[in-house]
Order: sequence, then C-alpha cells, then structure tokens
Amino acid sequence: MINKVLLDQIIRDHNQFPVAPERSLLWQNIRIAYDLNGVTNVKAQELAKTHCNSLALYALFRARGFFDGDYASWLLKFKNEIRQDGYVTVLAEKLAKDCGIADYKNIGNTYFENYNEVMNGSCLNKDKGYKIKVENIAGTGNHFMAGYAEEDGLYLSDSSSRGIRVKADKVISKNKFKWVGEI
Repeated sequence: MINKVLLDQIIRDHNQFPVAPERSLLWQNIRIAYDLNGVTNVKAQELAKTHCNSLALYALFRARGFFDGDYASWLLKFKNEIRQDGYVTVLAEKLAKDCGIADYKNIGNTYFENYNEVMNGSCLNKDKGYKIKVENIAGTGNHFMAGYAEEDGLYLSDSSSRGIRVKADKVISKNKFKWVGEI
C-alpha cells in the first residue's frame, strides 16, 4: 500500500528549485550525505537540480514503507548506487533487495508506455506507486517524478515545477511522456 500523503509531503519538502532555498530539505540532505560542509550552499543547491530520479525513488520507497530515514540516509545507504549528481546506476530491484524487501524482484520491473492507459489509470494498481519518466521541460534530457493512481487516473508530485498531487494528463503531454515504472 502506498501512503500518498507521505509521498506528496516528501516531494513538497524536497523541492529542486525552491523560491526560498532555505525551505527545501533536498540540498541540505545532499550536503550532509556528501560531506559538503566545507563547500558553499551553492554547490549543494546546484547538485539538487539533477536529483529528480533518486528523489522520486526515495519518496516512493518511503511511501511504500520500504525505507525509513531521511534523504541523506538514503544517499549514504546507496552511495555506490547513486552518484553525487543523483544519477541512479542500478535498477530499483537492486535498491529494493538492499532494503530487505522480500518481493524485491517485482519492484521496478513493470513498465507502462501507453499514454492513454497510464493517464486514465486503467493499467495501474492503486496500492502501488509509479516513477514517471518524461522529457524535461527544456527538451534536453529526461526528468523523473513520483506518482500514484486514483479512481480518475494518474497523479504526480514533482520536485521541479509541475506541482504536488496534480492530475498527470494536465501537465504531461503525450509527446513528452516516456513511461511509468511500478514501485
């Protein structure tokens, strides 16, 4: 079962591009995890801009009850699997195994690519969470978000600019959509 309220709160508290940087826990946790105390806040804030993939997985793992701890603890636990820039070098299955999830082989191995079925939720399980992959706003790479299914379709919480608990089809166009992966 996914705790949707917790997922939304984690993403809200870990904004990648906050108006007031001191209000985001993301760069503060990055600074702690990578021992950047001797470096300015600017370095940690710069790293935060590329942590969407790791952060989405962290929020989903926390909301599913697979991991208990702050984002710094997540980064420290997976220091060999998550690079300093937030790039995740392994599949979610490996992270789940390392978290002691008995059914780890079923974590992160189911993907849905049909835009209409994903957006209306017909292929989604309301008890699970979803890592959402889209083309980034600039069109220069990928962006990842966390989401979940409701009766009327897929909802997302975005650490960037799309919002918290937003109906996905309102902010993701068919041409930007890549896939969702079940967590």
